[in-house]
Amino acid sequence: MKKPLIAILGDFALDARGRERCDLSQRYVQAVEKGGGVPLVLPLLSNLEDLSAQAESAAGFLLPGGDDVHPSLYGEEPSLGLGAVHPHLDHFHMKAAHLALATGRPLLAICRGIQVLNVALGGTLWQDLPSRPEPTLQHSQKSFRFVATHGVTTLEGSLIRRLLGATFLVNSFHHQAIRVPGKDVLVTASAPDGIPECVEVQGHPFALGVQWHPEEMLTAGDDMLPLFTGLVETARHVAKN
Repeated sequence: MKKPLIAILGDFALDARGRERCDLSQRYVQAVEKGGGVPLVLPLLSNLEDLSAQAESAAGFLLPGGDDVHPSLYGEEPSLGLGAVHPHLDHFHMKAAHLALATGRPLLAICRGIQVLNVALGGTLWQDLPSRPEPTLQHSQKSFRFVATHGVTTLEGSLIRRLLGATFLVNSFHHQAIRVPGKDVLVTASAPDGIPECVEVQGHPFALGVQWHPEEMLTAGDDMLPLFTGLVETARHVAKN
């Protein structure tokens, strides 16, 4: 059976000479390949209305990690802890999330991606977790990227529990996180300090956001592979129908 195309949304970066680049960790590409799909990297467009044509052949979507989401998109002014933002990139990734949701194509949103998905559906973020008044775990770990450092607990009956189990360890490289879930966004896994670690969009067959980096953990073992095989298999089913 033909392998489905999975659109991976490109990030944006400036190189040492100040030239604009489409940027993406090769780990995302490798993870989609390992999951049985064919990666298709989509660069940032000047005209976002062309995204539908750009992604027409894709059977599924992956939103990658990256910089902070602009707080104006959820009605806030920047706090002292806010990092680098790129509003045009935010709109590009949010438009891809809306396209996946509107067409029933599967979506896996990773780290920044889970935050983009939540904001796209009207939710808000903690701009900087160290500023959170409640006790907070180390969510920006100092260990190697493939090392899992803190636990998560999943919601009974959730997609994430079916894929990965009731409890497991994840790696963690973020200082922003979901504060108020958006419309139809259900938190289905949390860290011990209450920070949302996974969300699912209700009414969609596979719209899943995770706050950790499963593509990095694949370099140490296959525990996170079901996230990518699940994305690809759902994409295959959508493409067949």
